[in-house]
Amino acid sequence: MREPEPLYQYFLKFYFEGREEPAIYEVDKATTEQVMNNLEGNRELFCWFHTVKGQNVAINIGAIDLVHFLWEPGAGASREEGVEGNENDFEIMIYFRNRKEPFTCGAAYPIEVSWIFDSLQLGGYKEDPFLWFADEDDEVVVIDSRKLLCIEAPSELIREGQEEMEREASELSKSMEEPKPKRAPKSPIPFRRRKRTEE
Repeated sequence: MREPEPLYQYFLKFYFEGREEPAIYEVDKATTEQVMNNLEGNRELFCWFHTVKGQNVAINIGAIDLVHFLWEPGAGASREEGVEGNENDFEIMIYFRNRKEPFTCGAAYPIEVSWIFDSLQLGGYKEDPFLWFADEDDEVVVIDSRKLLCIEAPSELIREGQEEMEREASELSKSMEEPKPKRAPKSPIPFRRRKRTEE
């Protein structure tokens, strides 16, 4: 009888330019392959991936000094299920060059955070490097993407934002397909206001 293949846990350990402490994320095997492929691409873009602990992460590829791809035999079930969160699970965490501690806050509108991740991955930030969103108190946070190392956000928040973006795109598409109301034909005779007759 063939023995079952062992389960493994996979980790990504990033060392960044201008930051002493590495960032470590537990991911699945497919994500390790995705990140490897991203590293072979455009270094001016960000690599967007998800962790098994329910986080979405966008990494500045151009700021990476070293990536250590780690794995170890798992203890059994996947850690993606039943993972206990910590106090930062529902916060956005933003890491900058030469800053020891990340900036953390919540978000009022998921669609704004999703748009930031899209902009970082697709390169939209190049035209306008200042990205913004409203925090949990509806106060504006502005990020200079040129100094950004990575940004972390809860996967649920990103999912809600993506769904909202898709709804807005669908509504816009439908509005463009709807036939425009026909205007009444113009009279060939120009309209003239009738003069008021004096009694």
